[in-house]
Amino acid sequence: SAAQHGVQAGTGGSFTASLPALIGGGALIAAALCGAAHRVWRRRRADD
Repeated sequence: SAAQHGVQAGTGGSFTASLPALIGGGALIAAALCGAAHRVWRRRRADD
């Protein structure tokens, strides 16, 4: 028979860190995206 129970939503997960940790992670992601965009832009410019 199937188990009849719910789930505990909203507990745990990756969004329970402190605000500085979230800001730091966002900054690292933004820096990685900017670095990738700059690399693609530089490569396209070299092809011209």
